[in-house]
Amino acid sequence: MIKKFLDYLYYSFEIFSNYIPFLAKLYIKFHAPSVKKEIKMLNLSSSDRILHIGCGAIPYTSIGISREIDTEIVGIDCNPRVVDIAIDYLKRYNLSNMVKIEIGDGKTYSISGFDVIILSYGIDGQDLVLRHAIDSMKKGARIILRRFTTERDNYIDSIVKEFSVCSIKLLLTQESILIVKKTQTDIQ
Repeated sequence: MIKKFLDYLYYSFEIFSNYIPFLAKLYIKFHAPSVKKEIKMLNLSSSDRILHIGCGAIPYTSIGISREIDTEIVGIDCNPRVVDIAIDYLKRYNLSNMVKIEIGDGKTYSISGFDVIILSYGIDGQDLVLRHAIDSMKKGARIILRRFTTERDNYIDSIVKEFSVCSIKLLLTQESILIVKKTQTDIQ
């Protein structure tokens, strides 16, 4: 229940802030330390192909990563309105050359060509998206799973217990967990 409420607040704030540049910049700046922690945890390089599932209307993760390591990143969201707003935001600030936003469902999107997959907190059916990522990702690929520390899900908890490499605390009760698939049959 709390997660749904927070998801709604994030969604509403991103939509609203998109029209007020000062708020949007503040929002990106607020999240920048968390994104930098994830970049360090992932040991990202400019050769990594990165997919962000649940990028939102202000794709702060995609923007932050592309600025920090000078690489292209693909962000997807299943909400067409959010995608349109995010694309417009990137165009207004000349960021479209580094960040590509597409309509896509994390439960079915082709991820086999990516080295890093980031799963946002706000995605619906995070367990199903994680299962698809685990089943489809290539050997050596890495997943950042963002979740609330108080949240429980049997499938997610089992993957975290067995295959997480490390985790970091982010804002309040949020954490990022690094999951690595070492072989094709590691996680099934």
